[in-house]
Amino acid sequence: MFSLTKTSTRQREIIEIVLSNGWGYMRGLLTRGKADEPRLPAPAVLRKILTELGPFYIKFGQLLSTRPDLF
Repeated sequence: MFSLTKTSTRQREIIEIVLSNGWGYMRGLLTRGKADEPRLPAPAVLRKILTELGPFYIKFGQLLSTRPDLF
């Protein structure tokens, strides 16, 4: 199971960014260990998360925008 006490600094930073932007599905998955039906965040929320995470994640988002079949 996922443990918040055994994570690296970068993992903790990623978790904090995702949770601070209100992605409810991930919050349930990380805190309770399970969540309801998988859901993507609203596009504006996903864009904000990827922007805050840095250049690699921006490029990853650009890749995903060209390949909707990956989602």
